[in-house]
Amino acid sequence: MDAWYFRFVPKPEAEPEPEPSEPEKLLTTSADGSQKVWVWDYARDGYFGEGDLSARDPNWWAPSMDEMSVYSMFDDELIFRFEGNAYELSAHGAVYCDASAREAMGLEAGKTGDIDYTQPEGQTWKIEDRSGTPYLVFSEMAFPSAICHPSALGGSFEIMALTADELYLRLATDVDAWYFRFTVKK
Repeated sequence: MDAWYFRFVPKPEAEPEPEPSEPEKLLTTSADGSQKVWVWDYARDGYFGEGDLSARDPNWWAPSMDEMSVYSMFDDELIFRFEGNAYELSAHGAVYCDASAREAMGLEAGKTGDIDYTQPEGQTWKIEDRSGTPYLVFSEMAFPSAICHPSALGGSFEIMALTADELYLRLATDVDAWYFRFTVKK
């Protein structure tokens, strides 16, 4: 006669959901607990532009609102979700793309301007601390609204300012730096 023995092990308790860090809260959640939606702060000087690598602002080119209003970028909406670190770029069918980045987007060489765009599913974000400096890091091919350089795709952007209503990013490339300033959609 065979004997069967059973050993019961208590079920482990589920891991609690991690709490967002202060920078993650500022990026994802409004004071009332609702999801933040970021848009270009185009009414402010330096909302977008290019500068020398040693500079901390767009000292080469900082376009006026009128100069960039011919492109599609001003209706873009960026959403950074805490759950799963999901990133959503609502670009309404087109994004601004520098001529240098067209090939990285799978396009033929051409001029700077709007390109057709539909965001792929599954793009994410995270905040990394690099020697005391916070960076907003995008997953492969994700970017914050405008493709200024091939390295913006899946790039690491220094967070120069992150407050309840300002997100100011800097992308250092091999030859220059690009700046992106967003505000919370009202």
